[in-house]
Amino acid sequence: KGRGRAAGPPDTAVGKYRGGRDVQGRPHGRGTLWLDACARHQGHFVHGERCGRGALTVYDDGAGDDADESEEDEEASRGATGTGRRAVLRMTGSWTCDELQGEGALEMFTRSVCPRRVLPGGRAAAAAAAEDDDGVEEGVEGTRVRGWFTRGALRGPAVEETVESGRVFWLGCYQDGTREGPGVLLLEDGGCLFARWRQHCLHGAAVYFYPPGAV
Repeated sequence: KGRGRAAGPPDTAVGKYRGGRDVQGRPHGRGTLWLDACARHQGHFVHGERCGRGALTVYDDGAGDDADESEEDEEASRGATGTGRRAVLRMTGSWTCDELQGEGALEMFTRSVCPRRVLPGGRAAAAAAAEDDDGVEEGVEGTRVRGWFTRGALRGPAVEETVESGRVFWLGCYQDGTREGPGVLLLEDGGCLFARWRQHCLHGAAVYFYPPGAV
């Protein structure tokens, strides 16, 4: 009771929104909120706030320009050619009171990528694909940081890996979104560097271990 599906993306206080609403018209349930022309949040909302599983994606300039499309036009264009948005950064995890809290991931793409193509299959197929689509093609280049978020910032133990292969190349701690404290840099040749970081930069002495079998 009190929930519904908006036919289009009506205005909200911060941008365009499409999805479920409560009796007061605020985002409630699953939906998509365009925060501005270059960022959107897909996930669950509770009485106007991001709450539950969700993903915040930031796009290059020009993304979100189709927020005023009708639902039919958007599904048709997605089914035929994809939306054409190019993602450059994404944050995924559980949100509480409009902030990312707990275990999550931050992905930074070194080259912008378009969302996956969705094969034509009618209105229902396009809607189902849009619901599950994470907005990024497989095989893209970039860095993924997995760790613990507190009020939207990475804090505590974290692991850095490549988006395209999942290869772990750094283990350590984050503080306020940057590398901070002791960490290990794992090189592709099998060598590793034990060091300390301060504000994401190497700081002080470091110890390098050669790859196994190296002279």
